[in-house]
Amino acid sequence: MRRIHLPVLLLLPLAAFGQEVRPLTIQRWLSFSANTEAAHRQTQFFSKNYQTAILQWDSRAEIWLPPFRGVFAWGPYARIAGVTSSRKQPWENAWLAAPGGGVQAYPFSYQRKGREPGKVRGVLGPLRLFGEVNHTQYWGAENAWRPAKQVRAGMDYWKSFHVNDPEHSWWSELWNGAYWQSANEFSRSYDTVIVGNAVRAGIRKPGQKSLAMISPYLSIESSRNTRHKQSYWENRLVAGVGLRIAPSLPKTASSTASGLSRLILYGEYLNTATYYGVTPESSIPRYDFRFGVSASLGDWYK
Repeated sequence: MRRIHLPVLLLLPLAAFGQEVRPLTIQRWLSFSANTEAAHRQTQFFSKNYQTAILQWDSRAEIWLPPFRGVFAWGPYARIAGVTSSRKQPWENAWLAAPGGGVQAYPFSYQRKGREPGKVRGVLGPLRLFGEVNHTQYWGAENAWRPAKQVRAGMDYWKSFHVNDPEHSWWSELWNGAYWQSANEFSRSYDTVIVGNAVRAGIRKPGQKSLAMISPYLSIESSRNTRHKQSYWENRLVAGVGLRIAPSLPKTASSTASGLSRLILYGEYLNTATYYGVTPESSIPRYDFRFGVSASLGDWYK
């Protein structure tokens, strides 16, 4: 019996997809994506004059299995995520994945070689299905009792249009998520489904050099917790306005593979339009003012 080498075995699934064998470059089977933000928050929707500086990050090292990225994207990943602030609240001072790991798939990413992406792939391509286990650590000896493990499974959708392209008169960013979560910072059996949405959209005047980077925008955020209605911070609709600066970024292969793909400076005011469940006591502020810088690496936003 003839011995078949491992590289040949890895390429055999391409036949099932009707694909020609393409050169297996590192970009097709390995990538890195991340999203990070450093900001000042006025109330954090938590307490009047809370005044906190906060840094949060989420990153994935992704391995793409046959038929590999560019044909159909799926495979395992390792996750590092955390948040830290100038205050001592546990929910903003923790390793949220230290580390974490899971499996993900983009079910609408399939594309035949030589064909232009169809409308369905263009719209639904960013939809990601995932299941992951995260090891969590809330900082400080007083937080040693908090859950050290979290399981999440569901879907999310990150999509952006013309964010760092001042040649367009408009831009937008979308996030949608629906996932089951096993634990939070105070319960090992939180066991709930969370549905969230966020939309930011703005206008700019192209062709004005530096002024084209400045844009006013509208912001809407919604979150629903299907089991814990008393968690008012997860059951509300928030809306507001903002102003951001988004410099032009080079449209190179590196900027969409693992390099800088998004960079903004912003200031925004948000107010709670309504609560879906329990309305908190009047001492809980319904507004927040925040300003900061946010950046993404790789294909975090599609």
